[in-house]
Amino acid sequence: MTAEWHRVGRLSDLGEDEPLRADIGGRAVGIYLVGRIVFAMDDKCPHANAYLTDGFSDGLVVTCPRHGAQFDIGSGRCVTGPGRTAAGLATLATHEVRLDGDEIFVKLSA
Repeated sequence: MTAEWHRVGRLSDLGEDEPLRADIGGRAVGIYLVGRIVFAMDDKCPHANAYLTDGFSDGLVVTCPRHGAQFDIGSGRCVTGPGRTAAGLATLATHEVRLDGDEIFVKLSA
């Protein structure tokens, strides 16, 4: 099965302090603008299932609005708890982003 590109929004609707949430086939994905780079990462905190796009982002770090777990937007890695699983700090999936003019497209990772 080949991964597909999904249109998730417009670059003009995205701001450094205003991420977008996209639903791609039932999967919540957060779209973030950091500087001039657009990132896409799974949007649910593994600790309490809160949407990270409802939290606070500062540069490459987004803070979960529920209990303060912090995630690196570029790698998906939890940098501070309570975003832990039994195996340790969680890592959320990150996804490939493509821009076509003002349109943002995301290809989901496995």
